[in-house]
Amino acid sequence: MKSINFLLVLFLVSCSGPGDSPKQNDIERNTTHNEFETIINDDLNQELDIPEGWIQVEMNTVTFLLEKIDMSWDMSNGENEQRCSFQDTAFFDLWPGDWMEDKVIKIKGDEFEITDMFVQEVTSIGIDSERPIEVPFCVLSSWQKSPSEWIQIQPINDEFLFEISNMFNSEPLTVELDDLKEGIKNSCGNEWFEEFKDADSLNKIPFSETEIQYNYKIISRELNSGETYENIIVFNVPTSC
Repeated sequence: MKSINFLLVLFLVSCSGPGDSPKQNDIERNTTHNEFETIINDDLNQELDIPEGWIQVEMNTVTFLLEKIDMSWDMSNGENEQRCSFQDTAFFDLWPGDWMEDKVIKIKGDEFEITDMFVQEVTSIGIDSERPIEVPFCVLSSWQKSPSEWIQIQPINDEFLFEISNMFNSEPLTVELDDLKEGIKNSCGNEWFEEFKDADSLNKIPFSETEIQYNYKIISRELNSGETYENIIVFNVPTSC
């Protein structure tokens, strides 16, 4: 009778002891995994603390927030659709739609402040075609350009907004016939060049100056040290070529 009881005890121990161990390990493993995921997600949310409807632009030591603009940028400088980083100058390509005009720019955090802001317009030459093509206009983007003088932007209610001035004053581009033809070939391609290669005067080529770029110079100051920084934001206007 004693031997039967001994065997029964052994049977109960063998069924209860080792069988519960893996379940406990699974619980500990899952708990650790969930805690790890929580830490990662919390860090990510903290790192990407960008207000909805804004774009974060990091340039050296200064981090700017731009109110949402219809544009894109080189993804080698971007992490997602709300965050990108550059050195001293940021480059953006505007889309047809809601541009930067009257949008707010500010600094993220309270270590810096914007003290001054300026805008500059850059123009080049655009050509109209008489051919029945989808986009009968081409900008000579690889030809000469004319930047205007810088115009200071005044803050509104202590906020700086992107503005486009009506007072831009840039030097007119010098256009000569042969140089213009070469510019058409280099920027617009052979089909455009073939259309105008036999023109014997500038009057035979329908060209005009057009805006291709808006530059914004932002001066910021570190509040503790008083050191100032200069950054440039470039918006390229969409063109056909």
